[in-house]
Amino acid sequence: MQHWFKLHPGILEWHERINDQLQRTRQVTNKFGFRRFYFDRIESILPEAIAWIGQSTTACITNAALIAVEDQKELVRDLDIQFLLQVHDELVFQYPIQYREEVLRRIHPLIHITVPYEDPLIIPWGLKTSTKSWGDCEKRNWPIASQH
Repeated sequence: MQHWFKLHPGILEWHERINDQLQRTRQVTNKFGFRRFYFDRIESILPEAIAWIGQSTTACITNAALIAVEDQKELVRDLDIQFLLQVHDELVFQYPIQYREEVLRRIHPLIHITVPYEDPLIIPWGLKTSTKSWGDCEKRNWPIASQH
């Protein structure tokens, strides 16, 4: 482990900052401002706290992406987009097959949410689709946005 941290000193520094924050405040915060408080013994909580930061950030991005699509009422209504499921870092939608390329072109820019780090981060979304069922989904590329 020490060898790995030697190769990646920024991660060790981040762990030390999080540990210091836990010692002082018994809490951690993600970049969207959500906090988690710890009432257990602080000495052993660092791995859980670090995991929570990443997991909660992913959940915030996923929820913000869903809201961004649903807020486009005209898009949702006109193309009959129906939200079905959210599973941690996935969103499942359905829509009439004849609108597939248009739906994907239109939602792609909506779902890329910026994580407000000092050097902003946008995590790209993968795409899987199927004309049969959720279990038959296969990876594919996002359609290229049309130029207006």
